[in-house]
Amino acid sequence: SGRINLENKSIKVDLNGHVLTSSAPYGVMFCAKNGHKISIDGTKEGSKLVGTLMITAGTDGHIEINGGTYESELYCPIYINGAVSTDASTLSVTNAVIKSVGTAAASDAGCAVYLAGYSTSTFTGCTITAPVTGIEIRAGKLTLSDCEVTGGKGEVTAEANGNGTTVTNAAVAISQHNTHKAIEVIINGGKFEATAAVYQCNVQNNPEEVQKKVSTAINSGEFIGTVVRAATAEKTNLSVSGGSFSNQLQEDYLAANVDYKVYSGGMTSYFTDINDAVAAATEDDIVEDFRSPRGDGEDGYIVRLEDNNAVVARIHSFATSVSLPTLSKSGYTFKGWKDAEGKTYTSQYNI
Repeated sequence: SGRINLENKSIKVDLNGHVLTSSAPYGVMFCAKNGHKISIDGTKEGSKLVGTLMITAGTDGHIEINGGTYESELYCPIYINGAVSTDASTLSVTNAVIKSVGTAAASDAGCAVYLAGYSTSTFTGCTITAPVTGIEIRAGKLTLSDCEVTGGKGEVTAEANGNGTTVTNAAVAISQHNTHKAIEVIINGGKFEATAAVYQCNVQNNPEEVQKKVSTAINSGEFIGTVVRAATAEKTNLSVSGGSFSNQLQEDYLAANVDYKVYSGGMTSYFTDINDAVAAATEDDIVEDFRSPRGDGEDGYIVRLEDNNAVVARIHSFATSVSLPTLSKSGYTFKGWKDAEGKTYTSQYNI
């Protein structure tokens, strides 16, 4: 199939288990613009589109994908052009596999999803892989829910570009365009793996007043690789309220209500609630109340949770006066806190 421009119409495509391949330059398949929409049903096994789905210059365009595999070796399989002239474009992708099979030497061809122009984009239950960068967003709102995103394992680079991708070897790259549009990224669960699992940067050296319109919120998920807010700590917001990380996070990335962390299997997991932290801990893990105020004991105290003398979890606190929560852990009935002399407490224990 050649390039199909959706300037005057919207269309629905049912792949129905077939493979649809573009023969157009750069492998472009469908271009949505002027308010029109391409809807693709790839739910039947074997459904695959080889080429690029694109929202192109002009007014808003719309793409909706349900199921199927989408890949390209010539360009990004999904691309929002930076020259879209409204902020009304939408992209919705559910239960799809998106793969860049391009060369790792060509950044644009090695990126699976490139969101250069402003759109409201949602990816749910998707697998996104690329030899360079899984997703790069330069404008718009992006919500990732229960997705698995994989980028390259080489050195992370960020080079200004007004007409193409900028960041290499990241799972998710946030790099505001020289169009100065706002970016909002929300991550709800999933797995993100690359040299940089998340990389937020001011690649265009944009002024502070527009950089303040960039934000990333990590609510949960597994992050294999670094999480970085590069060179713009005073200008942009990256906030973590939960998740598991292979690399230690800078503490100023953590939301104000994140008080607990658990070290387990080489990962550090962060929690806002003591119950969630205890539920995630095994008998060999320590739940650290790392924001507790330090008392006279420099190393703090370890409180054991026991079931008939068998350790369920350990809580480490620096505090000398501890507000004792009422815990809930599946399979256990919490009966209170007992000190070394055997006295039981339910709410407050002064050490």
